[in-house]
Amino acid sequence: MPAGQVAEAQARKAGWTLDLVRTEAAFEALEPVWDSLVEQMQVATPFLRWAWVRRWWSHFHRGKQLAIGVLRDGQGTPLAIAPFVLTPGHRPFRSLLRHLTWIGGMGRVVGERMDLIIPAGREAEMAPPLLRLLDVLQDEWQAVWLPCVPSDSPCVPHYREALDRAGCSADVADVQPCRFTPVPSDMKTFEAARSSRWRRNLRNRWSAFLDKHEGRRCLSGVDMPNAEAFDHLARLHRLQWPDGVSNFVRPEAWAFHQSMALEWLESGRAMLSFLMAGDRVVAATYGLVERGRFSLFQQGWDSNFKHLSIGNLAVHWSLETAAARGIHTYDTLTGDCRYKAEWCPQLSHTLDFETFHPEVLRGHAFRALRHLRRAITRCFFPPPGPGSILRGDGVRSDQMS
Repeated sequence: MPAGQVAEAQARKAGWTLDLVRTEAAFEALEPVWDSLVEQMQVATPFLRWAWVRRWWSHFHRGKQLAIGVLRDGQGTPLAIAPFVLTPGHRPFRSLLRHLTWIGGMGRVVGERMDLIIPAGREAEMAPPLLRLLDVLQDEWQAVWLPCVPSDSPCVPHYREALDRAGCSADVADVQPCRFTPVPSDMKTFEAARSSRWRRNLRNRWSAFLDKHEGRRCLSGVDMPNAEAFDHLARLHRLQWPDGVSNFVRPEAWAFHQSMALEWLESGRAMLSFLMAGDRVVAATYGLVERGRFSLFQQGWDSNFKHLSIGNLAVHWSLETAAARGIHTYDTLTGDCRYKAEWCPQLSHTLDFETFHPEVLRGHAFRALRHLRRAITRCFFPPPGPGSILRGDGVRSDQMS
């Protein structure tokens, strides 16, 4: 008997039930237990926190339907959660398919680390009965799309089994690199691991910035009110995206991020450091904090200071700030580029899982169109060079895909 069926039989024997949450009231009723379960997960992620998912739903619920699976014990206490919604796809062609996906799995704001909410060590017994939700809702979805699952999640083999069972053409649609580095207690240790040339360049750039440009290292909430500092981040971020492709500063996404940031900066769940030249903010770095892990979320800088590599100085300052706060891991989230490899030499991955309803022709048509599009792209557009950004801000490479 497959491991998933064994786990489901054990769940029935234990008196566990799978509850389907579809109303706002039932969703709200999960608030008292939600974060407690998130804090017990093996892989820490701020993108499954109650504040994030509830705010995401309030901003982006239009056209979507809650489909949250809750595994409960015999007394009705929630043991684990599958944070799902049913939604049309966000991008062309995917919009023709109704998807079962994460809360925050599609749209202008996408969670960068997503997973089933299961206490560490209990994934093998709880993931299979939770993922039975794919079968329960099979008449309502045409595709299942589960992006941004950490490759080291213990749930990975259970996704593969459940997707194979529930649909057809189940696969990992994309694998995305994620850079990170341990954060030492002091930056001298971090810098000592780099080359003498690297240290000399950093020292010279800091000297030029501090001495010639009246440079200052600053922190949001200390040297400037959080709201004002976050507005400067948006202004600087727009300078890197003059054609407006960044989802971060599009109006509907900006409303979400602004309210989220002001709450989490105040509570310490986010950190915004910035650099000033005289009375001007010239670079800013914003990230989320979860269980000692800093996730670099957005940046912005003034290109007039490009000769000083101001973006790298901003990353160095945010690393120094993270070390002072006792953070143990600095994570640049999904995507790869030269500066990420320079600061964060260690590599992990996220996986994007998908499957299609076996009886829906549009799913097969989507796969054929995607295959054709990728073939054309490979033919006419060579892969980016080693110094190029491989994935843009918030613009997922796979959601036409």
